[in-house]
Amino acid sequence: MREGRTFRSAVPRGWVRARRTILSADAVSFLCSAVLYLLAVGQVKGFAFTLGLSTVLDLIVVFLVTHPLVSLAAKSRVFSSPGLSGLGEAARTGAERRRVLAAAAGRSKGA
Repeated sequence: MREGRTFRSAVPRGWVRARRTILSADAVSFLCSAVLYLLAVGQVKGFAFTLGLSTVLDLIVVFLVTHPLVSLAAKSRVFSSPGLSGLGEAARTGAERRRVLAAAAGRSKGA
């Protein structure tokens, strides 16, 4: 939204960026849990198993619950309003950016 997009158009673009980060973080976490599970004994092995299981569950929740709910919110007029979503400042920053870019484009056409 800080780039001047509406909430509706910012969600799919933001999801692409967020997906890459989520997958990277969860891959590292799962790899760490696997190494810890192989090298540990006793209660630490249980912790490693729990960490791996929670990482897999995190992926499931993100892709099957969080992403669809945010997409639905982006399509809803009520939930996408800047006041309710808490993105009012980002929307104002984006509007200012659009205005500055439009003014700069107008000046370059006139030159």
